[in-house]
Amino acid sequence: MSAVHFNGYLATFRLNFKIELRSIWLQAVIVAIPLIIIPFMLPSYRDSLRAQGHLSANGSEQALPGFAILFAMFSLQLVLQLFFQEHEWHTWDRMRVSAVSLFDLVMAKLSVSFMVQVVQVSLVMLIGTARYHYRPNGSVLALAAVCLLISIVLTLFGLLLYIFSSSQNMAMSFNNILGMLLAGMGGALSPVSGFPDWAQKLA
Repeated sequence: MSAVHFNGYLATFRLNFKIELRSIWLQAVIVAIPLIIIPFMLPSYRDSLRAQGHLSANGSEQALPGFAILFAMFSLQLVLQLFFQEHEWHTWDRMRVSAVSLFDLVMAKLSVSFMVQVVQVSLVMLIGTARYHYRPNGSVLALAAVCLLISIVLTLFGLLLYIFSSSQNMAMSFNNILGMLLAGMGGALSPVSGFPDWAQKLA
């Protein structure tokens, strides 16, 4: 990447980062909600996991990563806002004719969105680990890598919703429906092993 392109990318990144800081209260709410819901779900998840043979489970093994991913899906509205706000403010065309290339413009927005996803998932996992005694049964580095990959996938999923939606309301609607469906099929709400046979095949 040349110095000119990098400077354009960096300037756009800073601008979008400042825009995201304006909605930091919303990001805080998205982090807080799963942490508030989890203690109510721990008993049922604990019984479900122990019935499947995980006798030392306390329920956080399912609840914490599951709700972290579920609410990360809902936070995609922050990704969508970065793109749709440009149209609402009538600044998209102005950005397109500036010295910043379309690639740098999109990558800057995606970088901010990815950063938001990583911070959100990390905070939920770290706070939840300390609060609800979550102990991963495996490599912590592998778990961190999965969180990073999930953040990348969700960020690109947000871009896909923007591309195929004619309005922010349409994109939000698709996000809510597909978010619940994909998170549910992925085992965020309950273990996939407990699904009916047809749902396990679908998952």
